[in-house]
Amino acid sequence: MLAAEYALGLMDQDERGDFERLLHRDADLRAELAFWQDEFSALVPGRGVPVPPHVLDQVRVTLFDEDRTGWLDALFAPRNRPLLIGVATAKVLLVAALIWLLFAG
Repeated sequence: MLAAEYALGLMDQDERGDFERLLHRDADLRAELAFWQDEFSALVPGRGVPVPPHVLDQVRVTLFDEDRTGWLDALFAPRNRPLLIGVATAKVLLVAALIWLLFAG
């Protein structure tokens, strides 16, 4: 997935830097990137032509369910609900264990 995002130019500067460091160490990742660059080459008629930011934002929203409305909206996005449920469950179990330890003696 990261190779495809990089090939499409969807990463911000920090993400690109991290990915490029991985590329230097991982031959399989370089092969994966070459595959995606080849796959996407037919979709990119003018290499070197920057994609307008609003187009990239729409791609992120459409493909990755990323909405730039705010961190709170992103936190409660449908894709994060299993994580939130897991965290809430862990907190309930921790509180229950603490109560049991305090009063079980």
